[in-house]
Amino acid sequence: MKKVSGIFRFWSIVAGISSFVLASFLPVSCKMTEDGITIDDADVEAPAIVSFRVESAERVKIVCSKKIEFESLALSKFGSKEPAGEVSVSYDESGASAAILFAQPTLVGSKYVLSGIIKDSRGNTLEFTKPFVGFNANPARLVLSEIRPGSSGNKVEFVEVYALSDGNVSGLSIVSGLYGEKKRYHFPSVEVSKGEYITVHMRTKDTEKDKCINETGSELSRSSATDSSSSRDLWKSTSERYVASKDVLALMKDSDGTLLDAILYSQSGNNEPWKSNVQKAIAKAAVESGVWTGGVEPSENGFADNITNAATSRSLSRQNIAELSKMKEIPDVIPAGPSDWLVVKTVTPGMKNSSEPYVKK
Repeated sequence: MKKVSGIFRFWSIVAGISSFVLASFLPVSCKMTEDGITIDDADVEAPAIVSFRVESAERVKIVCSKKIEFESLALSKFGSKEPAGEVSVSYDESGASAAILFAQPTLVGSKYVLSGIIKDSRGNTLEFTKPFVGFNANPARLVLSEIRPGSSGNKVEFVEVYALSDGNVSGLSIVSGLYGEKKRYHFPSVEVSKGEYITVHMRTKDTEKDKCINETGSELSRSSATDSSSSRDLWKSTSERYVASKDVLALMKDSDGTLLDAILYSQSGNNEPWKSNVQKAIAKAAVESGVWTGGVEPSENGFADNITNAATSRSLSRQNIAELSKMKEIPDVIPAGPSDWLVVKTVTPGMKNSSEPYVKK
């Protein structure tokens, strides 16, 4: 998601050349002393960005691998070369951490690019470009509610979420461990209300593209594609599959990677390990954080029998939404496990979840 490009210095040492020639290419610095010329090892490693965090509408924090200063720095809107306001820099005592301050606050959900050149005390430089989304000071609290991995014809995979509070969903995202970071779904800037079901249809079909309309405003009947509901419908603009019949799905906060909710699901008897490193990493984080109580391995989460990549009439449905909706105070961690989910007979995108289990005939 965050792209960093650097200007690094490389030296090639060719075997067989004389030591005199070799010395002229080595990354060293020289000092004249009473004893003659002394040669010191030089620091030729470019500074690296260790972390980049959007802290408010007026502030971004960058932590680097060493003491740095900015040779140049600019903020622009994504796709534009025009400056989006003046920026200033404040360094901490170490000199390796810098707060970037914006004269004009960024807008919720708007896309920006911070770019510049970082230089260390030796003159080594790093040219960087960091895209980010305008800070969301009032994020809605969401939980995963229903998942249909199956698709057939115009019926596509969907992930439904439920809003436990009012707020904006910008800066939140859905990640599939199997399909990874490149296919992460980022929520647009949308103000939602407590009690809303929001259906994210994970791809669009060519035959229905004109009907797949993102309902980002108050009008919730604009989308008319298959499985659109009277609640809010959002669409991922892709024709590629995103949700699998065995996977690790996570709801995350983009600014700092906070794991808000997750589900690990497999089929009973399917004890093959997770296929990707992203699946393994999210599974571990979900269990360690307490967001998921069902164990890390697929063998511990075999409750998704009869969920296939082709079955479109049934889904994984969360059964404790009503209980969660009654919470007066929302805790930082809302645990869930296999017992909170059920393979149901009927899909209910945008509506109260079904509690009728699917029974194979």
